Amino acid sequence: MLTICIIEGHNSEHLNICLDSISKNTSSPYTLKVFKEENTREQTLNTILNDLPNQDLIIAADDIVFTSDWDKSLLNHWNENRILGFSMLYPKSKIIQNRGYRIISIDDVIASEALDNGLDKDEVNPFSLRQCQSITGCFQAIPSKIINAIPKFPLEGRNRLGELLYHSLAIRKGFEVVVLGHFMEHYAISTKKNPNQKLSSESYLSEKSIWKDATEKFKLNDFAEVRIRREIDQELIDWLNDPCVIYGAGTITEFISANVSFEAHTLCSGLKEEDGKELNGKLIKYKDDIEWLDYQKLLITVQGKEKMILKDILNLASHLEVCAILVEKTPSVHRYKLRKIHRRN
Repeated sequence: MLTICIIEGHNSEHLNICLDSISKNTSSPYTLKVFKEENTREQTLNTILNDLPNQDLIIAADDIVFTSDWDKSLLNHWNENRILGFSMLYPKSKIIQNRGYRIISIDDVIASEALDNGLDKDEVNPFSLRQCQSITGCFQAIPSKIINAIPKFPLEGRNRLGELLYHSLAIRKGFEVVVLGHFMEHYAISTKKNPNQKLSSESYLSEKSIWKDATEKFKLNDFAEVRIRREIDQELIDWLNDPCVIYGAGTITEFISANVSFEAHTLCSGLKEEDGKELNGKLIKYKDDIEWLDYQKLLITVQGKEKMILKDILNLASHLEVCAILVEKTPSVHRYKLRKIHRRN
């Protein structure tokens, strides 16, 4: 019998959808237990492991939508020496969120990379399962043998990296981390509902120190599958000769601002908590505090949210010429190029 543990997130919006999907799409016998989210995801996971000793556990957050025959796929590939996860789609779409994760080094900084992110599921080669270095932390099937060997999720994950760190410990002990080719859907909001903003913020400025500390303590550099360097396309450099607003205070902006003068530009963020902070010595302003009519050009550096940001900004300033960053990837180089997404009216 399957033991399914569901984590009910803070201010949950999807618990009933998750539970209904289990009821409708699970043919194997199962028991179900719901756990309230604690201060951090790592603390919640540790409570589950402690409360249900010596059991094989399926642990999922309530922002997961279980799909037909998920349990058959899981049981067909069950092994006491492997942690199993599923490939994930964005909700109600065919667009891939990830088919597992790998750890990479970008200009000697460790990061995780979502495999096949943004691709159409009908346009990729299917597989039954493949090994990877991490999986979507909001669904993990963990055998009791592995739980007994690694009885706690590292609190150093700080509501963001606990699952990835747990997987790294499992791999070091000779266990496998595997993603199944079967797709589930993932709203990807459960940990972002934490009322403690320091634990829920999507800010790169907040996550940067967490990654740095975790990389050092858990020696994540050992897991880097590839080492990537970054380049800036000349067209993008030329486009930045004129004053503009740069939207996004993440890794792309950090790299560009370290190599191209931002003196004439204004740096803005859609995250209120980043207002007044600095990135590479440049002050960050909240988007609603920008005098948009003073500018003619906008560059969006945030990946995967360009359409949402564009819609929001055009409500404030439809006259802007708007470009985004296209990341052209080869096995060893990420090249930042200009992608025009809205012409000036």
